[in-house]
Amino acid sequence: MTDTPEVELVDEDELSVSPLELFFDLVFVFAIAQIAAFVRHDLTWSGVGKGVLLVVLVYWAWSLYTWGLNATGTSHVYVRLALLSAMGTILLMAVALPSAFTEDGWHFAAALVAFRLIGTGMYYLAAGEEQRAAFSSFFPLATLGAAVTLVGGFMDPSVRPWVWLGAIAVDVLATRAAERADWHVRPAHFAERYGLLVIIVLGELIVAIGVGLGDFEITTSLGVTLSIAFVVVAALWWSYFDRASGFLEETLRTRTGIERGRFARDAYTGAHLPLVIGIAMFAVALEEVVVHPDEHIEAIAAVLLAGGITLVIVSFLLAGYSATRQIPVERLTGAAVIIAITAIAWGSISSRTLLALHAVVLVTTLIVEYRRWSDDWQRRAA
Repeated sequence: MTDTPEVELVDEDELSVSPLELFFDLVFVFAIAQIAAFVRHDLTWSGVGKGVLLVVLVYWAWSLYTWGLNATGTSHVYVRLALLSAMGTILLMAVALPSAFTEDGWHFAAALVAFRLIGTGMYYLAAGEEQRAAFSSFFPLATLGAAVTLVGGFMDPSVRPWVWLGAIAVDVLATRAAERADWHVRPAHFAERYGLLVIIVLGELIVAIGVGLGDFEITTSLGVTLSIAFVVVAALWWSYFDRASGFLEETLRTRTGIERGRFARDAYTGAHLPLVIGIAMFAVALEEVVVHPDEHIEAIAAVLLAGGITLVIVSFLLAGYSATRQIPVERLTGAAVIIAITAIAWGSISSRTLLALHAVVLVTTLIVEYRRWSDDWQRRAA
């Protein structure tokens, strides 16, 4: 019997995101785009709920690879082959995604579970002995979660969402079971992976704008709508990459031992989930605004418009609280104002005006926050 081939783990300051990981993410974004398209074609509360469920399932599988690649890098041939194989399963999973809640739902479930199992095998095969010890605390429940996901794919479509919710609950328990393990998280690579994820889902917003346009004639009205939409997208980018991402990475770097792994789980894997859900759902509503800018927006689209931005803000609230045990007041206030505007005005103003109001609130929130952070830095420097 031969020994398990083992990868020489990379030092903390040497590991960076590789071109293969970027290639991997480009295939992954197709799955996110498919989820947004799924919700657009079933713009009901049931469709939204199913879309959110799909985001969680797909995101959870992606996160498994992020943790694994953070431990191994992609220099070893076994890792590269596993990652390329996983990309094939992502493609199959994304193609099967529209039928996830039909009689053919097992196609999606089987591809998703295969994707997860490849990631699990890659991690175990390539990681060092210490990382395997940490992974052993996560593996049993994570495998059970994958099994429940697969079983759900073969069950009646009416009960399938509940089975998959159960699978997600098992996956959450797996992360709790592993919290006492010493996960060797490399801060720069880990933060960069999640930053790239944010860029990918923000890119889906740009795609949503382009898809919504179709063969529309270019007019002043269209130009105004596009400008407002881009302001919102740019503000969402700014809200993450101006200071928040750097602050989170620095906090991750200062944590050591078990605490670093817990912070990575809470501030990145956990807190970034509502961000991905929010942007994916916001993309659906944004297309509705671009297509019908002068009409009153439907209630469900109005909820996705405000709820998408709010979930992005909630993501930062969770991440910030994990780092400082304090709630960023500006963002909490901004989220509350956006929700209030939607509740009061959505049925009496055009969708473009509603989007413009959200843009004003979001930009104002970031300006106030920026000034407070600048004042704090000046006081520290003094």
